[in-house]
Amino acid sequence: MTPILAKLSKRFLAKKPSSFKRYLYDEIDFSASIIGIKGSRGSGKTTLLHQ
Repeated sequence: MTPILAKLSKRFLAKKPSSFKRYLYDEIDFSASIIGIKGSRGSGKTTLLHQ
């Protein structure tokens, strides 16, 4: 990972977490090595990953 990307990632992850969780959040096994999420535009995929 480039130093700039690592710095941005740490800054993003340090932000205060949201109390709202997407409905699929509890169903995903985050210990898996690869996670695929598909869906239409605007369905909250990126928001789920940020949470």
